[in-house]
Amino acid sequence: MVSAAFYGLIAMSVGVYMAATSDYLFKAAHGHLNLLGWVTMSIFGIVYFVLPKLASTNLAKLHFYCAHIAVLFLSGGMAIFVLFGSTDVAKVGAVFAISSMLLFLFGLIKYGSDKANFPHTSVIDSKQPISE
Repeated sequence: MVSAAFYGLIAMSVGVYMAATSDYLFKAAHGHLNLLGWVTMSIFGIVYFVLPKLASTNLAKLHFYCAHIAVLFLSGGMAIFVLFGSTDVAKVGAVFAISSMLLFLFGLIKYGSDKANFPHTSVIDSKQPISE
């Protein structure tokens, strides 16, 4: 979740810069930072929190690195495209984005919610209110 917040902060900073200067050249990089960096990384973090068996695998570590490379190369590649016209870096980022999503999907299938992730399920059974 720290990664997601970091990417969100960078994306918001780019957004504030664009709004303050009325210079929207980096809107594609801004969008990719928000969606892949902030939103998608948040979802990954929540899923890994809920599915600790999945989070503790080498597959999750590989996914983590692929996802970060995807965010950095895609958003950076969009900025490079605007400045220099080259899409090579963004293409590498796209390959890592697809790869990381495939790794995540494979992990969900193998260690997903139908597997026993928690040895005991907590049940709150009380007639007393939690707080007054």
